[in-house]
Amino acid sequence: MKLKSNTISLMVLLVALHCTCRHSLLAQSSPPFRPPAYPLLTHNPYFSIWSFSDHPGESRTKHWTGTNQALTSLVRIDGKTFRLLGQYDPSLPSMKLTRSEVHPTRTLYFFEEGGLRLVLTFTSPLLPWDPTLLSFPGGYISWQVESSDGKEHTVQICFDANAELCVNSSDQDVSWARFQRKGYHLLRMGSTQQPVLQKSGDNLRIDWGSLYLASPQNQANTAVLARPEAVRRTFIKTGDIPEEDDLPLLRRSHEPWPVMATCFQLGAVLAPRNVFLLLAYDEIYAVEFLSRRLPPYWRNGGATPEQAIQKAVESYAEHLSRCARFDADLEKDLLQEGGPYYKDMAALAYRQALAAHGLVADMDGALYYFPKENFSNGLPITIPDKDDSACRWTTGRNTPNWIGSTGRLHSPNPWKTSRPLSAPPMILPAVRPSVCL
Repeated sequence: MKLKSNTISLMVLLVALHCTCRHSLLAQSSPPFRPPAYPLLTHNPYFSIWSFSDHPGESRTKHWTGTNQALTSLVRIDGKTFRLLGQYDPSLPSMKLTRSEVHPTRTLYFFEEGGLRLVLTFTSPLLPWDPTLLSFPGGYISWQVESSDGKEHTVQICFDANAELCVNSSDQDVSWARFQRKGYHLLRMGSTQQPVLQKSGDNLRIDWGSLYLASPQNQANTAVLARPEAVRRTFIKTGDIPEEDDLPLLRRSHEPWPVMATCFQLGAVLAPRNVFLLLAYDEIYAVEFLSRRLPPYWRNGGATPEQAIQKAVESYAEHLSRCARFDADLEKDLLQEGGPYYKDMAALAYRQALAAHGLVADMDGALYYFPKENFSNGLPITIPDKDDSACRWTTGRNTPNWIGSTGRLHSPNPWKTSRPLSAPPMILPAVRPSVCL
């Protein structure tokens, strides 16, 4: 009996020692978190731009479907140009990337080169308690620069967005316009045909509505519509971009893609400086539901794209502060719930999950939050998508909290299915979401 007891004790000790050693080895050998793709501006299935490389300047940015939707940024430090974002001219060096971070609403890239530190930040302010922000497809791109060697450095930054973002395929024509707005430059592009909600099938991108670029005039000296080569070559040579648009009002399908571009002249940089722009997409209508075309919620009350953009530009500092607080709160909860790896995975999944939805208001004011397919024409509410979405919007562990505009739990079944749907489409999250993986 004594021998048996000693044997059992030894076995327990060996198992405990094995588990301890295994845990220690895993802790030491676990590689740093490396996302398969980095969310940049992700708001809905149509406005969902990602970087598929570890360094954002080593590949073209892409739509969720994998199709090129190019965003490009260059920085010029004391006359030498570096790539920050997008694949352009391999002979240009890419600025050294020191680390990257993915938070629920933000992706940050940290660079250092030539005596300059630079942080490139993409922010999609998808705050679940603010239905206007949640539904408005507008995201911020910001650059923060400061000297890393105690010396002043002359800095210019160039950014452009390709017309690929507003068409489904390269055989579609594009038109453009610019607007004079107090305090900021405003450029717009869109397809000429405007086939609103007409396509069906898989592997599609939006080809209606308009893409907007807004940059504050007190930060961005120039904003133009031009061919990409004209913009980038001029910037590399002079540190500026063309002062005048060099495009006709219409781009034919056989012609090179135009870009909307802006340039920031930061001058001599020593202390931290921050500049930003807003990239937004007006989809006009978000969904056709029971033969009714419904606009995105942010248009509720007759808001125009120009009004929403102006408010977003003016609220930049406030929105970034709210996003930073939300990210910190949610990540603290995720860390406590599942540990560091769970926190990183859930932070990466947050924007991906919300970008697979569309928030609209019906004629009676009821809110509908439709889960959508990301790789199709945005088809809403297939059963697997709903199960996945229901898991993400919770107040505790797997406890769905779907609340409509009246504050009651809704379970509509407009499709007349033979059994109740796994989760209702008419929701408004009452509290901060958790993320189920």
